Amino acid sequence: DIQRGLLDHHLQSIQNALADRQPSLTAWAFPALVRVLDTNASRYSRRARGNIGRRTVTLTYGLPASGKTTKARELMAETRTWRVSMDDIRRMLGYTGYTKRRETTVQDLVVLITRKLIADGYDVVVDNTHVSPKLPDKLRQALGSDVSWQVIDCSSVPIKTCIARDSKRAGS
Repeated sequence: DIQRGLLDHHLQSIQNALADRQPSLTAWAFPALVRVLDTNASRYSRRARGNIGRRTVTLTYGLPASGKTTKARELMAETRTWRVSMDDIRRMLGYTGYTKRRETTVQDLVVLITRKLIADGYDVVVDNTHVSPKLPDKLRQALGSDVSWQVIDCSSVPIKTCIARDSKRAGS
C-alpha cells in the first residue's frame, strides 16, 4: 500500500532524526508522534508529491486566541498545506511548564518536521505566536532561500477579544 509506505518512510526518518538528536527522547515521544501522523495518514494519498516549484512556509503571528490556528486551518483547507503547531508538539510531549531546554526541543522538532515536509514537496504553515524571532530565525537558517515565506498577521485583534476567546478554551 503506497499510502502506508509513505507514512512508514516519514516516521522512520523522524525517528532516526530524533534518535540522533536526543536518544532518550525517542523512547517516549516517538509513539505519540506516530499517533499524530497516523491520524493524518489519509492526507498522504490526497496530496501531490514532488510538486514543481518553490514550496511556501507560512508563519502565523499574534496573541493567543487571536485566530492564528483558525487562519492556519483555513489555509490548509484552501491549499496543499500541512500545519505544524508548537502547542500541539508541547502537548504531545507532555510539556506543561516552560523551560529553555523544553522550548529548544520543541523548536528543533518544528524545524525538523517543517524541513522534512518541504523536502517532500509540501507547503507548511507554522502555527505559533512568534513573539520571539528565535523560531523564525531557525527556520530561515534551515530552509533559507529554498522556500517562499509568508506571514499571517493576527496582531490587530484587540486584546479584550483575545482574552474573551481564551477564557472559553478548555483548560484556561
